[in-house]
Amino acid sequence: DYAVGEIVQITGTDFTSGHQVEFKLLNLGADGIQGTSDDFYYETWYALVDNTGAILSTWDVQEDALNRKLVLVANEDTNGDGVADDSLKFGSYKGTGIAIKGSYLYNYTKL
Repeated sequence: DYAVGEIVQITGTDFTSGHQVEFKLLNLGADGIQGTSDDFYYETWYALVDNTGAILSTWDVQEDALNRKLVLVANEDTNGDGVADDSLKFGSYKGTGIAIKGSYLYNYTKL
């Protein structure tokens, strides 16, 4: 598990070079169930896809994320208009780093 203030590394491949990826992180609250009234999103952030189709981003662990289930959604701007319009990659994790490849999210242990 991460401590407050630690940084989660987020990597991904198989995106379209030059496109933007929008990240949304959902906290499932104390009950850990998606779609209930205690769910909330953190501030959205973005990463630019490099010329190999890869992205690299980070997220700083916040106090309200401790012992909570989180769901990360990555939306790619597939047509280059600056608007994230394709929810290709998503998944959930609890207390581990994450990596996105293709349309799957893999869990892995902290570096």
